[in-house]
Amino acid sequence: MVESKELLKNLQEFQKGNKEAFHDVYANTDRILYQTIYLLVRSKEVAEDLMQETYIRVLEHDWLKDKNGNVLAYFITVAKNLAFNYLKKHQREEMISGEDESYYFHSHDKKEETPLLDMMSATLKKDEMLIVYLYVVEEWTHKEIAKLLHRPLGTITYKYQVALKKLKEKVGNENE
Repeated sequence: MVESKELLKNLQEFQKGNKEAFHDVYANTDRILYQTIYLLVRSKEVAEDLMQETYIRVLEHDWLKDKNGNVLAYFITVAKNLAFNYLKKHQREEMISGEDESYYFHSHDKKEETPLLDMMSATLKKDEMLIVYLYVVEEWTHKEIAKLLHRPLGTITYKYQVALKKLKEKVGNENE
């Protein structure tokens, strides 16, 4: 996990006029932001759009006054909220139009489908997918995830265990 102090320093430098400092911020946050948003919206194009909106919102924050904030948690919270807002709006539109879309996982860097994440999205709830992703791929602790998602540690641990059980059952059923 990237150091929050390093991100804060780069954001402060950016707001002082050093435009190059943003490159470091982007390089240290693009993957986790994209994956977090994608796991919720399940659309490559929408994830990319919401990722840009996340950066715009984050850069509007006054980082020069913010001395101790958890910058990465702020990034992910903004991204997660934008994704949930998109989903609420999209669900309303879908109910009106009656559309049914199929979603496929596309890596941010590669244009290939990922069967494991397709299986996860078909098996797990959105919050379970996010917890599994943050724990397994990003190697966050359950405590860090609980703090980020503003949930009790026990809830995160429980949801992680439930998600693993669902995935094990799914894999077992497919192998039979």
